[in-house]
Amino acid sequence: ESLEQRVHERTEALVDSEQRLANAQRQLQQHAENLERMVHERSAKLRETVHDLEAFSYSIAHDMRGPLRAMQGFSEILITDHAGKLDADAGGYLHRIAVAARRMDRLIVDILNYGEMVRGELKLKPVDVEQLIHEITATYPTLQAGNADIAVQGPIPAVMANEAALTQVVSNLLGN
Repeated sequence: ESLEQRVHERTEALVDSEQRLANAQRQLQQHAENLERMVHERSAKLRETVHDLEAFSYSIAHDMRGPLRAMQGFSEILITDHAGKLDADAGGYLHRIAVAARRMDRLIVDILNYGEMVRGELKLKPVDVEQLIHEITATYPTLQAGNADIAVQGPIPAVMANEAALTQVVSNLLGN
């Protein structure tokens, strides 16, 4: 075998290897482009789904406020116009209903602001923890004397917190 023939065979082998490498690189590039397209499509679908869920939660929360406002209005009418006709227990229960309705309204407003909370930081403000605990225990029948023994040793200082989140945490702790 001549040197020229061996150089020719090796040149052909090298060209063949380069062509296979170029083909493999093209296939790899196509796979990368396909994967990137799939990720882009799935990300767009996920953004659309999140947007739909936010719109749905907004709609539900907004619709819940109507009946809640009626409960608040009627309980306030009963408290102001008929307080003298109610015994102490009935007045106390009615007051608890009004307090619970106001707290529920605050929670619903927080749901309406859910999108802001997801995209940003929770808004913090001073929260009177003792008052919060008192409101929660006063409005849940299962936390009343005879059903539960809850003792809070105070004073508890006000804390910087997101009121809705702290209310949920305290409610869960007391409920458990």
